Parts: sequence; C-alpha cells; structure tokens
Amino acid sequence: AGKTAAGDDTFFWPGSKEVAGLNAPEEATAAALWCAAKLKPAAPEARRIVNWLLTSQASAPGGTTRCRGQVMQALMEYAKSQPRAADGDTLEVLADGKAITAGPGEILPFPSDGKLTIKVSGASPAVVIAAIVRETPPDDPKTWEYPKIASRTYFHDNHVLGEDRFETASTSPVSEAAYGQLLRVVVKIANHPDETWQSHGNFLQIEEEIPAGCSFVEGSLSSNAQGVDRIGNLLRLRYGPGTMGNVSYEVIALTPGTWTAQGAVLADPYDPARCRRGTPNTLTILPPGKASKDVYVMNRDEHLEAARLHFNRNQGAECLTHLDALIGGKMTQDEERDTARMRLWILADRDNADSKAMIGAFELLTERHPKLVIPFEKLLRVGEAYRRLKEFERAATVFRAALDGAFLEDSGLGVVLEDAGDYTGGVELQEQLWREYPDSQDVIGTLIGLAQDLSAKAPEAETLPVRRGAKKVEKSALLNRSQDLLDRFITLYPTDPQADDAAFSRVNVFFSLKDYPGMVRAATDGAARYTASPFTDSFK
Repeated sequence: AGKTAAGDDTFFWPGSKEVAGLNAPEEATAAALWCAAKLKPAAPEARRIVNWLLTSQASAPGGTTRCRGQVMQALMEYAKSQPRAADGDTLEVLADGKAITAGPGEILPFPSDGKLTIKVSGASPAVVIAAIVRETPPDDPKTWEYPKIASRTYFHDNHVLGEDRFETASTSPVSEAAYGQLLRVVVKIANHPDETWQSHGNFLQIEEEIPAGCSFVEGSLSSNAQGVDRIGNLLRLRYGPGTMGNVSYEVIALTPGTWTAQGAVLADPYDPARCRRGTPNTLTILPPGKASKDVYVMNRDEHLEAARLHFNRNQGAECLTHLDALIGGKMTQDEERDTARMRLWILADRDNADSKAMIGAFELLTERHPKLVIPFEKLLRVGEAYRRLKEFERAATVFRAALDGAFLEDSGLGVVLEDAGDYTGGVELQEQLWREYPDSQDVIGTLIGLAQDLSAKAPEAETLPVRRGAKKVEKSALLNRSQDLLDRFITLYPTDPQADDAAFSRVNVFFSLKDYPGMVRAATDGAARYTASPFTDSFK
C-alpha cells in the first residue's frame, strides 16, 4: 500500500528489499505511476504520485541516478496520458536563447555547457519531460574488469548435409552474407578467468544493436538474462547478480549494402556511463544472385557429426576425409572409440586399404576399448594387414584370436539346440565344430568338456530332450560316447595340461559302466603316465 504524511500532497511506495527491481522507494513508486498512467491516469492519486517523484532525488539535478531511468519512463507515460493543451496555451524551448522545436522522441543537438530554457504560458497544467542524451564515446571506458564484452561474431547457419541439418552449431564466420542468408549472431561474454570469481554481485544490462539490413528471427534469442526488451533494432537484456552467459540470436540478411553495428554495451542500468563496450562489426549483404567469398570452415564437432552421417550412409571415402581432419585433436573416450571403429570398419572392407592405418585403429581399440566386439571378417582383414607388413607373429595372433572368437560364437548354437529340445543335436554340432576348427586351446578344451558333460548327464538320460520322432537317449550310449571322446583326447593331445584330467574322467566312465577290469587298467595307466599330476593319489 502507498504511504503519505499528514497534510502532504504526495503519495509513494516504500519498496521491498525482497523483490529485485523494486528495492528503492523510487523504483516501487515509479512502477505504481506507470500502472496508473496505463489504467487510470485521471485518478487523484496519480497526481500525488507524480508530485512525490518530481521532488525525489532521482529527479533532482545532481541527485542519484540509480533509479532515474525508471522514474523518467513513468513520468513520460503519465505525461502522454494527459489531455492536450487548450487553444492559446504555448510551450517554448530555448537553447542558449534561441528557440528550438522538437516533436515527441526527437533528439536535438545541444552543447553541454549551454543553457536550456522552457517557457510555458496558458491556463493548462504543463508537464515537461526532457532527457539529455549524450553522444557515447566509441572507446571502452573500462569501468571495471569483468564481466566484459569479449566479441560479437556473425556465423553461418548450421551445416546441411543432404536432408540432414547438423545439430552442431557452425563456428565459420561471415563477413559477406548472401541475399536471404540466415546468420547466427554470437555476443561472447568474458567472465573472470578464476572460476571462484565468475559470479558478479551487481544488476547489469546488455544493449545489443541488431545489425541493420537484417531481419531479426523471432524466438531465436538465447541467453541467461532475467528479462529482455525489444526496442526497435535494439535488444536490452537485464541481469541480476550471478554469472553472465553468451548471447546468441539469428537474423536474415535482406537489404544489400555494407552495414555497421555498434559494439554491444554492458552497463550499469542506474548509471549507463559506467559500462564496458564491445567492438563495432561491419557486415556486407550482397545483391541477389551474387555468391559470398567466405569459405566455410568446419569445426571439430562438425567433422565428427559429418563422419557419422557418411558412415551410416555407407559413404566410406567421405567419412575417412572427415576422420582425417580429426587426427591430432582432443577427443573423449567415446569419440575416440567411435572414430577408430569407423576407420577400421571402412578400411577392412577395402581390398587395397592402408595397412598401417588399419592396424593403428585396431590396436587402439584392443588396447583402450577392449569391450568392443570386432567382427570375425574384420579381424581376418587385420591379420592380412599385419602379414603385408611382414609382422607374421602378430598376424598369427590375430588369426588365432579371430578363429577362437568365431568358434565360441558358433558353439553357442549347441546351447540353442539343447534349449530348443535337441540335446543330441547340440552334441553332434559341438563335435563337428571341434573337427572343423584348428586346434587352439579353446577348441581343445571343448572336447574334454563335451565328454565330461555326457558322463555327468548319463544318469538322467531318459529325461534329456530329443528331436521329434527320435529315440530316447540311453545311459550306456552317453557313457560309451564320453569314453570315445576321452580316448580321442588322450591320444591326440597327450601333453595337454588337461590330459591327466581326461585320464581320470575316463576311469570314472569305466566305473559308471561297471567295467571294473577296464577301470583298473585305466587307473594303472594314469598313475604310471602322470606321476606329477594332482590326480596321482586319486588314480591309486
């Protein structure tokens, strides 16, 4: 509620310390007058509010400038709401004794050391609102150090590849814009380099001049300002205490010519003379049909996005061009993995690929990203690349790894068959894979594992699933097949580390078959052959 003293012809609001922008009485009272001028200018309280503001420090010559802008704006709105002067009433403005005329909002040249006289005649009440506008100096007064306007730059719109518009913003600058070109304007704010000092404790504003010759794209403004006003071709952004972020917006180049926009101004809203100024920018807008000489330069993120789009389109050559542009730059782990994967996949599909580049991508993936699964056919191509470079040991290692990986993947089909109700089919597939693949350690290990699995499942043979129409599996058949596989293992791989385990498993199979003489022979042979085995006592 407004307050007034007894017998006082003024009315004011004390303000609130809890509401930003309405702290001081001048701020709160000016806001009240602005509302009254818009809603009910003839109210008797409006004249009392005006009287208080006219006698406040904000209106006094040499008084505080903290709230002068709000007060002048409110008084101007009130003056505009008043009825026009009656016939015969006059108002004369003299500068240094010479009469000057000005319409509403006009700016007249007036020397700073001159004398301004306003003469009013007539019976109508007169309200005169005048503001002296000083020419702003082009140089940055450097009232404070940070924050400040670092730069203003015109950039190309996001790059388009086919029908895909990049999500990555372009950082390729524009000095000559084609007619109708969409531009992104970025005003960069420099905060204190020390992170602990980036937050400022003041109310500030930025005044940004939209480039002449351009049309502002509504809704394109991006900032962390608390409020934004659009005044003609001027953007005014208001900030409370905190950290100021960059300002960006979009414009369309529509009027050919060379246009200069004054530098953005970061100022104290209560005293605009206290400020930091940016640097003016010049933009040339070309006539229709004339191409710009600006060369589009992709940034790192654009190259990465372009590489991924070309890779997904199976355009290997174009993808490699963008991957080459990323060499030597900093990357996250995910980006490093993706770029190496794309390079390896593309080169592995070529008959005469760069062997060193292929091996470099492969070794990066295996050393830094071991969880990534490299397909079998890609590994074979890597092995060939090592062989072309005459690194035969590494080639053999890669070939073995490729075969082991393929074997383990194929072996998973045996489990699928068993789950689908065909246990014997899974056993036959596993035995076939053992015959077809080279004798790597993984392949050898599956033979003894298969034999031991047959022996372990023999007691429940009648419950094992079989193909439709096939006979039920018998216990003795499983044990005999297990014995055959174990005999094969001991014969083919007598020096394998698992040979003693296979020999002792063979003893147990004889026992399950109730072939006690065979069990004695198998145990005796095992004890004699594997004297240093941990199964020695078990054999005895």
